[in-house]
Amino acid sequence: MSKDRKSKMARRSRRTCWREPPGNSMTAVSKSIYFFALSLLLVAISFTLDAQELKKLPRIGILEPATAAAVSARVEAFRQGLRALGYTEGQNIAIEYRYANGKPESLPDFG
Repeated sequence: MSKDRKSKMARRSRRTCWREPPGNSMTAVSKSIYFFALSLLLVAISFTLDAQELKKLPRIGILEPATAAAVSARVEAFRQGLRALGYTEGQNIAIEYRYANGKPESLPDFG
């Protein structure tokens, strides 16, 4: 071997001392970035899980053989009674209305 080649090899071997030992490919900086990204992902997932939690409302169904206009006074009295008990339609109770419009034979289809 020539003297220049030996000196190049010696310089090259000295330059490799900054590298990680074999088998440990992640540096301290890349490990911290990895754990930061993993933590951020877990926090983001926890917020989306909270946002998807839906509260089920109690549901009341009203079946009327008449038209909506004919029973509007009774329906309003029913709503006032619910309000007196602390229920607000759409917030803590759901009410579904079905009217047969004078055809009581169609009520089973609604139920």
